[in-house]
Amino acid sequence: MRRNILIVTLSILFVLFGMSTIVLAFVEFAPINAEQKLFPIQEKLEHSLLVFYTSPTSKSAYELRLLEKRVDDLSEDQEIARFNAVWVELEHVLQQFELLPADAEGNSRIRFVKILGAILEKMEQFTYLEETNPTKFKEAYERIFDLRMLALDSTNPLSSLINFRIASRQDLVRENASQKFTTAPIKAIQPHRVPFLPGSVGEKHDFFPLIGQHADISCESCHVNLTYAGIPNQCVDCHSDVLPKNHYAGICSLCHTPEAWKPANFDHSTAEAADCQGCHLRDKPTRHYSGQCSSCHSTDAWIPASFDHSVAGATDCLSCHAVKKPVNHFSGQCSSCHSTNAWKPATFNHSAAGATNCQSCHLVNKPANHFSGQCSSCHSTIAWKPATFNHSAAGATDCQSCHSNNKPANHFSGQCSSCHSTNAWKPATFSHSAAGATDCQSCHSGNKPANHFAGQCSSCHSTDSWSGASFSHSFPMNHGKANGECAQCHPSGGSSWTCFNCHSQSKMTEKHEEKGIPDYVVRCMECHGNGRKNDD
Repeated sequence: MRRNILIVTLSILFVLFGMSTIVLAFVEFAPINAEQKLFPIQEKLEHSLLVFYTSPTSKSAYELRLLEKRVDDLSEDQEIARFNAVWVELEHVLQQFELLPADAEGNSRIRFVKILGAILEKMEQFTYLEETNPTKFKEAYERIFDLRMLALDSTNPLSSLINFRIASRQDLVRENASQKFTTAPIKAIQPHRVPFLPGSVGEKHDFFPLIGQHADISCESCHVNLTYAGIPNQCVDCHSDVLPKNHYAGICSLCHTPEAWKPANFDHSTAEAADCQGCHLRDKPTRHYSGQCSSCHSTDAWIPASFDHSVAGATDCLSCHAVKKPVNHFSGQCSSCHSTNAWKPATFNHSAAGATNCQSCHLVNKPANHFSGQCSSCHSTIAWKPATFNHSAAGATDCQSCHSNNKPANHFSGQCSSCHSTNAWKPATFSHSAAGATDCQSCHSGNKPANHFAGQCSSCHSTDSWSGASFSHSFPMNHGKANGECAQCHPSGGSSWTCFNCHSQSKMTEKHEEKGIPDYVVRCMECHGNGRKNDD
């Protein structure tokens, strides 16, 4: 019974685990966008996973990740549906920020500001919404811009941004929506009409010095209908309309003075601008280094720039420089050949690169009919020339495998080492015994003069030279009609001979049978080795 219960329990757990895996895969990896029918299901499942996050910080981080996902999906072909999804998720993020402690805001603030900047960049590429709902589109753009400005100011707690109401998504897409965007300030103060007495603090305006260009404006420019309390005192409240496109979204006073817009000097340290990408991402050229600008540039100017690989933690050369490699270039790290100062001069360190297989890189450099083994058998890692082939190091014992194409016509067909050394082709000395060459005719038949002795060369010659030959012929060479002509006795050449070219075979047979020598034909030399009759 217990066994059955255990099996059922494990089966249920297995099914639940499988279903959970499928749900998680659907939530994380399913390519579903806001305009598709399954999107509401995916959206609900995504937010149902919040139960697995216990702290406000982790919940906020998860909502920010969903917002990034929505922003990544923004495109011009489905502006309304996908922007509405961003709008809804932005509201969710602000709701989570409401519970976020002030001491846990650091990373969330930086991340939130980046996301808002990305939304603004995507909106600048929109065409349909801007053309069909220009007013609503402008209001939405301004609200996100204002929200980013407030988030940049670290004195504004993220938990208070919920007061900056995000309108419903229907408000954006309906042309005649009755509900309008609400703009409740972070610290709402009801304005009061307070007339300031001459000489009072309000009249002196010490809390906001009217210097430079501010000294030339009238009181009514800011205090409409004698309204004093609650008047905006931040630069962006008045000057947002003159802000250039893609301008720094922070406080104007970090760069400008009340005297004039130019010259402007941005103090990165005062602005606590440690994240270069937050402002300068759009300034980067194509295929530029993706890290922080401070790795190469100073805060004074873009040029001159000096990249410090160690400060940037850049140890993987290929992550940046793969596109700059020439065709058929070494596929390993640039540091194997180059320094961080310049591409040239370059010196390849084979040992540092762990390059032991020469063929993997240098196969394309080999000449036709070249040695097929490792380059290190002949070459050093300094240069191709001079090159010295070490036959023993290469294990090259079969000469024919490499040098068969180098042999002259009618050359000895055996191993080169029978005649040559590994230093050079010449001088060459053939060792007949080492080559096991006992059949002279197999090699030297083509070297014989006309009417030459047809037997083995070793009968007359030594293996040192053709000259100085000594032929041992006990039978007189001038016997009878021979007169030194071999064919008289050796008509078929070789070592076979006959006496019947001069002597009558029938007479010789008759005479030798009288003597009782019937097999004389093969025994002539026993009696007539000196060429005489020797009848006795």
